[in-house]
Amino acid sequence: MKKIRNLDLPSEIKTLGQVLRYKAEKNGGKVYLRFEGREYSYREVHEISNRLGNSLRALGVGRGDHVAFLMDNKPELLFLYFALAKIGAVSVPVNTAAKGELLVYYLTQSDSTVLIADSGLVERFRNVEDQCGNIRNIIIHHEEGDEATDASPSLAAKVINYDDLLEGSAADIPEESSARDLIFLLYTSGTTGPSKGNMVPHGRAVLGAVDHVEYFGYQPEDVLYTCLPMFHGNALNTSAIPALMADASFVLSRRFSARAFWQEIRDNGVTAFSLLGAMANILWAQPESPQDRENDARLCMMVPVPDFAREFEKRYDLTITSVYALSDFGFITFLSPEHPPEKWKSAGQPRHEMTIRIMDDEDNALPPGTPGEICVRCDVPWITARGYYKMPEATMEANRNQWFHTGDRGYLDEDGYIYFVDRKKDAIRR
Repeated sequence: MKKIRNLDLPSEIKTLGQVLRYKAEKNGGKVYLRFEGREYSYREVHEISNRLGNSLRALGVGRGDHVAFLMDNKPELLFLYFALAKIGAVSVPVNTAAKGELLVYYLTQSDSTVLIADSGLVERFRNVEDQCGNIRNIIIHHEEGDEATDASPSLAAKVINYDDLLEGSAADIPEESSARDLIFLLYTSGTTGPSKGNMVPHGRAVLGAVDHVEYFGYQPEDVLYTCLPMFHGNALNTSAIPALMADASFVLSRRFSARAFWQEIRDNGVTAFSLLGAMANILWAQPESPQDRENDARLCMMVPVPDFAREFEKRYDLTITSVYALSDFGFITFLSPEHPPEKWKSAGQPRHEMTIRIMDDEDNALPPGTPGEICVRCDVPWITARGYYKMPEATMEANRNQWFHTGDRGYLDEDGYIYFVDRKKDAIRR
């Protein structure tokens, strides 16, 4: 049987649904997901997502349909992502802070026909429903202990309870999707204008996770952790899906809490996690404790790498890695602990499918050491986003001259290490 690289994964597997089915057959009762004391095996996650997928199909949700989410971190969100992947629909995670005009933009620009929301967030949709005529069905998830009576009768869209979807058949769902078919529409932060919906294909989800397992060295005994929001690409692409690919376990937390962080790491035997932005600084500023080194963590992906990184490693007895990543591409470069100490200020070297070129404003290549726009090209099909949804001009501009223009400025050194400088454009939120 031909395998994908050095992983025990048949090469004919091209979609996330196929990966889950294969891993469920292989790992059975092994714990895949942990959340607040609850555990779900590989088999359970596969069966739950089958039930949800079959129920969604019965509601008329099918291949190519867009389904928006307004949900906080919880297992049900991941189950639904898997379910939609199996039936060929496209998940559209929405930032849970979105409301008013911004929420209308996400729901209408994405052409979503279904909204799945936490009961506590339904009011946000109700306030703008008259501007979102494309939403025909709303599925409401109630937290345990929630009153089943919300104000949903005022909603014009058909209302379905999430729990009712669990009554669907657990039978496997025949899949028609391929590596090129979309699995996610992930919106950018909108720092240089209106948020753009990255059209993420199954190939990106699958092969990106394969690369994470390979570069980060994940093993079946690893326990990956995230407290980052599941509407963000990092939580999906560096934790949830790579854990599945590695036959490992995945711990999901509701949110980042400096006070609770290390206790969650210790209680769950976490071996790998990510820290983005100010998270590392916040943890570093906490009072030192004799328990700091009492954890099973071996690997922390930190972006960016702060000046105190080496001291952080010693304090918490772990190893730091870093990447340069984009919502369009996933991680482009990798900084390994094996890289020379003098390269620690870099973001590493390109992963094997990626080529980086630094260009001036006329798309001419610049020599090592000269800052310019970071441009990227990939040699493997369907491992990157397919462009921006309903934004052909922005897609063409970003990919002009057959190079993806990141909008970031940086430079390469003589050894091919990338150094980030700043954003090419001023950040303007609209």
